[in-house]
Amino acid sequence: MPALDSAAAANALLGFVADNADAETALVEAALEAASKVATGEMLDHLLRTISRLTSDDIVTRSQRFDQLCTSYLSRNRKLPPKLARFGAQLQSQLLSNLSDRLGSNTAAVDWLDNGGESWAVQQRHCQDGQPARVLSSLTRGERYTGVLRSESIRCPAELRFWLAGHNGRPADDDRRKNFARLVHAITGETIATAYPPRNDVAAEIVWQLEQHENEWVRVEVVDGDSAGAYAWLALGRFSLGALNHSGEDKLIEALVTTLRRGFWRSLEQGESLLELAGKMDALGLSQRRRARLIVAALEGAAMEPARTLASQALALDRPELVTTGLLVGDDQRPETQVLQVAQELCATATALQQRSLAKSLLGSADGCRLLAALLAEGRLNLQALRGAEVLLPTSLDAEVRQYLQQQLDAAGMLQEEKNLASERSGRLDWQAADRQLGQQLYKQHCSICHQLGGEGQLVGPQLDGAIARGASRLCEDILDPNRNVDLAFRLSTLLLDDDTVVSGLVREETDGDLLVTGADGKTKSYRSDQVVQRRNTTQSLMPANFGELLNDQQLASLLKFLTLSAASRR
Repeated sequence: MPALDSAAAANALLGFVADNADAETALVEAALEAASKVATGEMLDHLLRTISRLTSDDIVTRSQRFDQLCTSYLSRNRKLPPKLARFGAQLQSQLLSNLSDRLGSNTAAVDWLDNGGESWAVQQRHCQDGQPARVLSSLTRGERYTGVLRSESIRCPAELRFWLAGHNGRPADDDRRKNFARLVHAITGETIATAYPPRNDVAAEIVWQLEQHENEWVRVEVVDGDSAGAYAWLALGRFSLGALNHSGEDKLIEALVTTLRRGFWRSLEQGESLLELAGKMDALGLSQRRRARLIVAALEGAAMEPARTLASQALALDRPELVTTGLLVGDDQRPETQVLQVAQELCATATALQQRSLAKSLLGSADGCRLLAALLAEGRLNLQALRGAEVLLPTSLDAEVRQYLQQQLDAAGMLQEEKNLASERSGRLDWQAADRQLGQQLYKQHCSICHQLGGEGQLVGPQLDGAIARGASRLCEDILDPNRNVDLAFRLSTLLLDDDTVVSGLVREETDGDLLVTGADGKTKSYRSDQVVQRRNTTQSLMPANFGELLNDQQLASLLKFLTLSAASRR
């Protein structure tokens, strides 16, 4: 509105909407935007009073209006003035309090998000037993919408009941079966159960008997795959497992995320510390992913790198348990080892493509570069993760770290792009044909001589009780391409002995200087240090590079299923 680009005009319009509570939303938004662009001093006070008056009984709308004000103000100014920061800090405190009151002692509801990071809106639907139900509905996105809504991972109950409404084409037409709900194993991606909507606006009850998967990690996925203009939606709700039901605090959480990203406490001389904020977050009793989203927002508002990068990557890799409020502790109080441990866990989880994304993110800050250098030196990341990373390194880096990273980047630029055969093979595995008992047999036959799972096997290579964290895709990469990421502790060494023989294996030094060498057969031999003429350390793994060739697709899927489900049962 060019005509309102003056303080007098903006103030007049602001006064009008302040005195007319029923003013149209578009007019209110125009008034706030116009006033925020020219507001100073008393005008800002007028703006804040107006927002408070118009939204006295709706804190979510107040948060939205205030964020609109901040965005408009920052379009012409470098930072927010103290009075806006104070208002934001108070708003954040009120949101935390309201969220705490709303949750009370209720079971922590899980997140439902689509690929865009948003949930479907809630509708009221009737059920066939005459009861009403609040349901998450794809119809709220429009008939032609297509997408997948996923719940946060949960422990699988022995039985799951819920109510499902919706359509798969016009009633007189054949069932397109493009819209459906399914239960998916969170680790293997296997579909455990599927249900199709009743082709009716009234919801029908669905019952899944799940004793075989009880206590395993699963998620519910709702697929709207029909882009037709009518009879092309589905909705579900009224779950027997309370954590899956929409609890109504979604909008409060989104409003709190928005205020946390602004980092209002950084503009105040006296305000809530991050430690106090972390304590309040923990006290809310939110689900892992919801709490993680708040922590990521707070880290962003505090400009805390590389903690924010790691927390964001953990969420993207479905590892919300790694995102704890401990990351919010100030730099002078947080041990560097904590951030490094999170990074190490992520590297162990991430596939090759995901590792490349992590490396690129870490290169964006000096602290991130230092962490990246440590991960590369430890073998947690390999050079392929740096391919395509054409960046300028921060000038504040130590000369040694800067030189090392530049050498790694230059070396990565010389590499040929590797075709990720492991990813391709993993994508074509048939989980329905996978046999867990066969996988156990294969583990005992091929893996237990070097690896231990649940106390069974030898501790030569990495222990596999943490296999669940890696997921099937990353485990498949580790099996088919064992030399891609090798921890320093598990790198192969080659020794030339004084009798001109050569031995290879994992080397452990005894206290007297003699060497213990464990070979690929799992057997360990001792050599005196004076027997060793020459020693060469490699970046290779003790695991045979052609191990994947020994297994057909069904055997590979069976082994992966055994490893992930066995590890999951110990989580």
